[in-house]
Amino acid sequence: MKKLISSTVSIITSAAVLVCSGLSSAFAASEEELSFDAETAEVYLSDLDAFSLTLSDQPKILSNFKEGFYNYGDTLEGNNLAVYNALMELDEPTDTPIYVKLPQSVSIKLDERDPKKFSEKDNETYQDALFTNCKPGIDCALFDRPELYWIDPSYMAISVGTDTTITPNFFTGGYTVKIRSLMIVPSWLEGFESQEDAVRYGELLEKALEKVPVDGANRYEKLKNIHDYISKFTYYDLNAKFSSSALGALVEPGVVCEGYAEAFKIICDRLDIPCVCVFGNLIENENAGHMWNYVQMEDGKWYGMDVTWDDLDGAGGKEIKYEYFLKGSNNFYEKHWPVTDYKITQLVYPEISETDFDPSIYSTLLPPTTTTTTTTTTTTVTQPQKTASGDLNRDGDVNVADLVYCQGSVLGRIKPQYSCDANEDGVADVFDIIYMRKLLI
Repeated sequence: MKKLISSTVSIITSAAVLVCSGLSSAFAASEEELSFDAETAEVYLSDLDAFSLTLSDQPKILSNFKEGFYNYGDTLEGNNLAVYNALMELDEPTDTPIYVKLPQSVSIKLDERDPKKFSEKDNETYQDALFTNCKPGIDCALFDRPELYWIDPSYMAISVGTDTTITPNFFTGGYTVKIRSLMIVPSWLEGFESQEDAVRYGELLEKALEKVPVDGANRYEKLKNIHDYISKFTYYDLNAKFSSSALGALVEPGVVCEGYAEAFKIICDRLDIPCVCVFGNLIENENAGHMWNYVQMEDGKWYGMDVTWDDLDGAGGKEIKYEYFLKGSNNFYEKHWPVTDYKITQLVYPEISETDFDPSIYSTLLPPTTTTTTTTTTTTVTQPQKTASGDLNRDGDVNVADLVYCQGSVLGRIKPQYSCDANEDGVADVFDIIYMRKLLI
């Protein structure tokens, strides 16, 4: 089980000054303007969320929050959609307050007007009003757009806007507070020394992304290159400087599952390959969980991808496996279980294929073997022999029959008489199919 912690549960809610100066009578019937002190009327996402994620990337790239891709933000409406849209407009590290006008005002009833006198019930009512009207928007923005690499959601300060009003309840007692806007103050990761430092790391991330090999004839080959590059570059380290950020997977090695998944999504986003980050394997009493990706392939189906668990952290971090590479639910869910209830936020994940991705779908792209007829002879035109290793069926030639032989062997459809280790890496697997396809084109 991988630790996923960006914060711990704490009640930091300050004694928010909701006191309206000059309330002349308990019998006043009109709304009075709220006297608001932003510095002392804040709550934090960590007040509620023990499993908050720290998400990452670089501000000025296109991501899968584009129209036509799978976006968590598409499930939002009303106030949370307004918060989501406000965060989507951020393009560089900042701690400047973000003011969000709520499309739907929120009314709550409190026994006291002074937060210093709030009962536990009042505190819960006040916090729930803020969290339920902003947390889903914040979470979905960070899941959809890991370009916000600099934000630490645990310490995002949230408070009511200055247009909040309070009204004494004459008949029932207590007060009605009407919230019309929110103020959200972003906070950057502790690993940054300053705002300028956060900006500098964004530039380093951009340069790092340019080094990732994303070549390939199809998504399978591109995803394998991304998977392998991240695994070879970094290693699992809970105590690293940017352990919960894509920076730890692409800029300064040392990262946990959050960073692996976010880095993978960032690169997929640049390639217009639909990809989402998925939260799961939650064990609440240990404050532990896991994060991975779902990716959509050319067949229109989604598949599980867990780069964290495929990186064996061997000598020099170079040992890689493909046990969780483009897997269907029949295999992937043996050790993964997604969690949709993310502390108020309800995440809706794509449904993944039951079976693993089959690279043989690309064989339809191969040029067919053709036959040319004359008055005297019939000549079969085949691809020229490339290398001895490509003659898998030992018929003296390298052609599409060897590819069919390789696919049948790797996929368990035939019992091979000869080895199908075309790329000579010591094992016959799907990468030999890819090798043969490239050999024949």
